[in-house]
Amino acid sequence: MRGTGAEVHGARGVFAVDSTAPGAAPRGLDAFRRGWQTQVGDDVFQLPDFSPDTVGDFRVKGNVAKVHGAAIADLHAA
Repeated sequence: MRGTGAEVHGARGVFAVDSTAPGAAPRGLDAFRRGWQTQVGDDVFQLPDFSPDTVGDFRVKGNVAKVHGAAIADLHAA
């Protein structure tokens, strides 16, 4: 699994995650949620609650950027 976060002069807003690799699914949601909360925040752009059935095989690959009041996401999830 690959996950990166970037901060520029204390500003947050960019991260990339890839939990599509074999064996990465059990940690896929954790990596995605951690990147989202750390870099985008959950004050305006809250993630939905995921059911236990969804979390078990959550896979996502993509990039997210928060620019001023907008979140721009290129995500592919299953």
